[in-house]
Amino acid sequence: MVKKVIKGAYNEIELNLIDPPDGHVRMDIPERKLFELSESMKEVGLIQAILLTPVKERYEVVVGHRRYLAAKKLRWKTIKAEVKDLPRNEVAILRATENLQREGLSPIEEAAIYHDLYTERGFTVKMIADKMGRSVFHVKGRMDLLKMDPEIQKVIHSGKILLEVARIISKIGDKKEMYRYLEMAVENGVTPAVARIWTDDYRKSLQYINTRQNPTNPPDEVIIPQKYYTPCQICEGPMEYKDMNVIKVCRACYNNLIQALKEGGKL
Repeated sequence: MVKKVIKGAYNEIELNLIDPPDGHVRMDIPERKLFELSESMKEVGLIQAILLTPVKERYEVVVGHRRYLAAKKLRWKTIKAEVKDLPRNEVAILRATENLQREGLSPIEEAAIYHDLYTERGFTVKMIADKMGRSVFHVKGRMDLLKMDPEIQKVIHSGKILLEVARIISKIGDKKEMYRYLEMAVENGVTPAVARIWTDDYRKSLQYINTRQNPTNPPDEVIIPQKYYTPCQICEGPMEYKDMNVIKVCRACYNNLIQALKEGGKL
């Protein structure tokens, strides 16, 4: 049973009567940060009380989740808390505000905070922007991250690639190719400029493939094929575009290939 408390004032509340924050958003709390906080609280005590709201016969953490976890880690019996009766929407706003102030918050975690307010609490994008002190463009941009492929969301959350690089790669329609470029981006730590070059090359390769596909002709239509030629980069002789094969090599490999062909009497 919830013992009598003075609402709006500071009380010592038993930890076994307190529940963690309710909601769909789960923030990653690094064990190292929790250890550092618990060590600080062990030395100097709890400097700032947590905020609780009554829920039936128990209490729910509104603000101060990490302090609550640190107190449990220290095996405290009670914790200093302010208890307030709060509407659920106000609880959501207070909790979101605290989470947004967290050090090391990832763009995906930020997006999840806005998404929870939008889907679970009925806030519009503009209301979220106004309440959180962000622009509508920023809030919508973050929420759009949650529409990306889950694998892209994972690397954004882990900080393995730049956010703009993720946005560029996510526009590749072929999932297999998108994963291939994503892996390259993670391994090489590319800039947005490089990611754009990759995606531009990919689109050009698609255009080349499409131009090589012969369209279906109407049954009674006679078409005289037009031939288009381009010089071969090896022997410099003429060849039709339809017979062209593409291989991507660096300048050094290209020079080595030409030299090998010359030495073998192919040129």
